Amino acid sequence: MTLDEVIAELREQADKKAVAGMHRVGINPRGTLGVQIPKLQKLARRIGVDHALALDLWATGVHEARILAAMVDDPAQLTEEQMDRWAQAFDSWDVCDQVSKYLFGRSPLAYEKAKEWAGHGGQFVKRASFALMADLAVNDKSAPDEPFLEFLQLAEREAGDDRNYVKKSVNWAVRQIGKRNKALNQAALASAKRIKAQGSPSARWIAADALRELSSAEAAGRNTAKQSAAAPAGSEAAPAGPKAASAQVLGATKRGKKQAVSSVADSKAAEETAAEKVDGSAVPADPPLGLASEEPAASQPGAAEGDERPTQRRRRGSRGGRGRSGKAVPEEPAVEPSAETPSKPATPPEETAS
Repeated sequence: MTLDEVIAELREQADKKAVAGMHRVGINPRGTLGVQIPKLQKLARRIGVDHALALDLWATGVHEARILAAMVDDPAQLTEEQMDRWAQAFDSWDVCDQVSKYLFGRSPLAYEKAKEWAGHGGQFVKRASFALMADLAVNDKSAPDEPFLEFLQLAEREAGDDRNYVKKSVNWAVRQIGKRNKALNQAALASAKRIKAQGSPSARWIAADALRELSSAEAAGRNTAKQSAAAPAGSEAAPAGPKAASAQVLGATKRGKKQAVSSVADSKAAEETAAEKVDGSAVPADPPLGLASEEPAASQPGAAEGDERPTQRRRRGSRGGRGRSGKAVPEEPAVEPSAETPSKPATPPEETAS
């Protein structure tokens, strides 16, 4: 598709009411059309990977065109100069987060830029640093722990920055790193405690939310480990609570009364067969339970999932098969709760720290 064709299609999908809603949650309305993220994703799949078009889309200054540019750009062709130039042009938290997720986080330069930008004076450049840390913690499955330990040190260093979109991104990074594995969970908890001890309002806010979420994650992991250790070799972990008691009773019945159970089963089967002969049909089995969708309806067009709204867990597609330098049609990366979605819902548009 040409630039003119893409812009024309975006303008056809413009929604003034959506723009007003986006403005209420802190998204810069200038040059914004109000096109929903799912529609941008669909358009990106039609376009495929196109670095030249991505540069042209970014140059338009149109809000949705810039997000689309990140979706169709090629991480393998991304340069430091382009990353710096785009980051310095961020004027909304959602463009910052979407570009970090769809493009910057897939670049081999991601780790270095995350560290470099952590001390930047610009609010959204600095936010991009910690948005990258959060993205890498979720999506770079094969990375060792060392870079994430460095990220935690940077989070501690920058926790005193009380700018709204910075402190939320610092909190976001700490939480995502702490949920990566047990060792990093312990490291993130220790970092959160040191951040709390700094005493500033922003540091206390960052720490309180991170400690609450990461302590829950730690407890869940510890309970799972205990169950696994208690289970006999080759068996599943024993269930907890009333279910455990039921399982134990059932196990005793099976071990001590095999013949009786077999006899009862045979008798019951005979009764059911007789009933079928009388009624002409067997009792139907219960229908299978439907799987509840984890994909909630989008509520803010143009917004990163979860940003400026209560925390939402969503099941995503893969990273599109192109990794950090491939050529495949872009797909949505794995979900990570946004900086704008700490464990307690925040209040738009500026979401005063709880």
